[in-house]
Amino acid sequence: MNNKEKAFQWLGEYQPDLIKIVGKYRKADHILSVEEIVSEVNKSSEATLNQRLFASLTRTIRGNWDNMPQNERGRYNQAVSQLADISADPEDIPIRYKHYVMKYGSTPTPQALVNNWGDLARQPINLSKDDLAKLNKSAREGASLEDWANE
Repeated sequence: MNNKEKAFQWLGEYQPDLIKIVGKYRKADHILSVEEIVSEVNKSSEATLNQRLFASLTRTIRGNWDNMPQNERGRYNQAVSQLADISADPEDIPIRYKHYVMKYGSTPTPQALVNNWGDLARQPINLSKDDLAKLNKSAREGASLEDWANE
């Protein structure tokens, strides 16, 4: 069960309690019904994940979101949407960013980070550029990893 499913399960288990709490404190003349208020609470929990993902992604890659043009913001929003779909943990973003830099030697765009998300779960092996070039050449030529190690 992924994080999103766990969150929905948790919310589902607490629905009766939420209804009791809202019912107790809701004023009789409130425009929304108890069910509508609880629905808004449920929606806000998902929005919070997106907000946390967006903040972590922009802080990690860009430093902040000041003066972000609409096109750039769109790329960040697309990345956040994909991360939210898999219930990514916002705290994983800086870790996987570091793994990307170690693996590719450059800073990732939001899309590059998301496109390599699964591969970046573990810290990559730190090889010199020469060793990495030899490994890539051996892989293209169909040599085994053992052959490469013995070179």
